[in-house]
Amino acid sequence: MDDIVLRMDDHVFDLDVDTLSCRESLIDCIIYTAAQYIQHWRRKESGSMCPLEIEFMYCDEFEQADDPRQWLKDNMPETDNNLILYVIDNYEEMEPCNYKVQIHALFNMLEHT
Repeated sequence: MDDIVLRMDDHVFDLDVDTLSCRESLIDCIIYTAAQYIQHWRRKESGSMCPLEIEFMYCDEFEQADDPRQWLKDNMPETDNNLILYVIDNYEEMEPCNYKVQIHALFNMLEHT
């Protein structure tokens, strides 16, 4: 079976390649939406953490620390990559709801591409 190719203006679309590109773009959108959610809470108040970030960072050492703020500073990961993955894995718990709705819609689109 021949590949189906679409032509529009000066661009030729290879559906196999462009479907992969579309899926990659949707995944990027999910990651950026999770990052926006984290930033929303961090901007709300200086040093504020979103509920999912608190969940992500919470452990016995934090609870037992003499100075929890200092413990957070000392144990904060260099990047937010794992936090972003945690937020995506737990997106149904996100508040405000608009981020949850966006990620849910993006997952639906990803499922149907």
